[in-house]
Amino acid sequence: MTNSVLSRIEAAGIVAASSRGTEVISNATANTKGSWTQLIASTAFDAQGFILQLNSETSTGNKAFLIDIGIGAAASEQVILANFHEWQYSAFGEHVSLQAYVPLAIPAGSRIAVRQQDSSGSSARNISVQLLAGRLQNYGRAYTYGATTASSNGTAVDPGATANTDGAWAQMTASCDELRGFFICFGVGVSTTKADSRYLVNVGVGGAGSEQVIVPDIALTGIADGTLLLPAVTLFYPMVVTAGSRIALQAQSTDNAAGTRIIHAVLYGFN
Repeated sequence: MTNSVLSRIEAAGIVAASSRGTEVISNATANTKGSWTQLIASTAFDAQGFILQLNSETSTGNKAFLIDIGIGAAASEQVILANFHEWQYSAFGEHVSLQAYVPLAIPAGSRIAVRQQDSSGSSARNISVQLLAGRLQNYGRAYTYGATTASSNGTAVDPGATANTDGAWAQMTASCDELRGFFICFGVGVSTTKADSRYLVNVGVGGAGSEQVIVPDIALTGIADGTLLLPAVTLFYPMVVTAGSRIALQAQSTDNAAGTRIIHAVLYGFN
């Protein structure tokens, strides 16, 4: 009999009395990180990764979020995943949920805490994690490329004015660290509405004008009802990217209208 890849899963940050995660509130000032909120005081085992779980709590307005995951004692937290990007869709309000697999190891005995910022200020999120133990490939460090802290957005990717034709490349980083894999978060952008539409997104490396596609045609769907873009986060791509590489994204779409076609992205690399 083959052993299970996962040997143990435990949740942290769950508030069973309200069937939600822990409430985390942004700073009252827009685009400014709030205080750290504890999810668990001490993890019970060595985790080889975790699933980040987010639920909306406030239901007014389209908002962009950037969320930090940290470990360490209160007032001495060290960020292990910086500026995880999420987009709130006003038409769906608190019914929006998101899960993302993060292949970062967390030692036993770690205190886990989170903090966030958003594009309007004082917004709430319900956040929890599922800690995973077992035979999983894991990494010791994460790198964030493309987050725009001044607006709580990602980097704008414009598919251009010609429908179903690749637009210009949008640089995520001019020079990356050595990476063993990555995933991408997508959002709409606080100043952009959305039309019913389809997207194909390429990931490329190389100098401007000489990009080579390493991940082709990530399929996304834009939904006008709720200003929604799905999937909000990709699966993890276990792909080596050499240190010093320029990483860029390129998109095409059925939507070529200037007011609705642009999407935003943040790429998270691991080694």
